Amino acid sequence: MAYVRTVKTASGATAVQIVYANRRGSRQIEHLGSAHSEKELDILKRVAAQRLSEGQGQLDLGLPEEEPAMTLFGPDEPFPPAEPS
Repeated sequence: MAYVRTVKTASGATAVQIVYANRRGSRQIEHLGSAHSEKELDILKRVAAQRLSEGQGQLDLGLPEEEPAMTLFGPDEPFPPAEPS
């Protein structure tokens, strides 16, 4: 199991880390960097999310592609006429 954690450092920055843990309690920690602003923190969290999702492709279930079930119309476009039942 892997997750992202943030830790306050002694200098007042916020460290962003990925923690890889297993059931036996052992852990490996990958330090991604330290953020000194909210913008830097947001960037580091996005990098962490990308790292966690690497190699996780979409599972092909062999189902055919489907058309959207409904079309949304804008406020200036009239609704299409109802189909007779």
